[in-house]
Amino acid sequence: TTHVNLTSGSGAGGAVGVAGSFLVNVGQTTTKAYVGDADSATTLDLTGDARIAATTRNDMQGIAVSGAVGGPAGVAGMAIVNVVGNDTQAWLENATAGIGGTFDVSAREELDLRAYSGALGVSRGGRGVGAPGSIAVPGGSVTAAVANRDVDAAGAMRVDADSDRKLDAITITAGVGQTAGIGGAASLVMIGDGERGDANDELDSGGDGTVSRLDDLTRLGRVDSALVGDALSESERQRINNRSSYDLKDATGGGHDGVYASVSGGSVDAASLAVSAESTVTAENRVGALGASLGVGVGGSFAYTGLYGT
Repeated sequence: TTHVNLTSGSGAGGAVGVAGSFLVNVGQTTTKAYVGDADSATTLDLTGDARIAATTRNDMQGIAVSGAVGGPAGVAGMAIVNVVGNDTQAWLENATAGIGGTFDVSAREELDLRAYSGALGVSRGGRGVGAPGSIAVPGGSVTAAVANRDVDAAGAMRVDADSDRKLDAITITAGVGQTAGIGGAASLVMIGDGERGDANDELDSGGDGTVSRLDDLTRLGRVDSALVGDALSESERQRINNRSSYDLKDATGGGHDGVYASVSGGSVDAASLAVSAESTVTAENRVGALGASLGVGVGGSFAYTGLYGT
């Protein structure tokens, strides 16, 4: 079980106010429960019930806000990115099983992801601009399987794979200025690999926008001698930086996502057999933008939710 609560904020004020806030959350979890392997035979002889179960639970919340107030210009921008890739597996492989009761093989993923972001840019005499962006890319694999051997169970046998994901994204902005007020908000929720609409143009214009800038940050070496002094050697600092470097741009492009349950390559003698794979997604993706000015006020918002899985 993983609990993550991240908050990022920034503010600026002056003749020209510019503020930026960035939050990146990457979670990759592998959970396995299994009996047997492909290289060696295993025998089970049980008088009672048997259960093989793997469960991954993620509860994640991110809040990112920024505000800027200036004379000729007040510009506030922010970005919040959540990438979650879980691999949950439960299986019986290459094992002969004699079970006196029921037999269950279960793999389950539970994800509750919340992303809340906002930006406000105010100018007292010129242009106020607010520009937030939000990206949520959960995915991975959930697998429950019985493979390559025989099962004899006196009771019922079940093989279940289940994914339950709840996603809530709110992205709001406002730009207020005397001559111009510009507010633009964009949000992408993407599960699996599929069509993204205009998301690339909105969140990474020309391949050199918000996502690319965040990708540069996640690749930089963050541990240097100025930070830790002589506490770590150069090779130790390099090893930490290499392990913490992350290809965020590739990860936010989406990837394979699937839920699988199977019985294959053997025989089953049981009171009953149920094989079930189920994926449930509840997604809310809400955006809002306001531009207010005595001159020109422009507000624009973009939201895209893509659900692609197997």
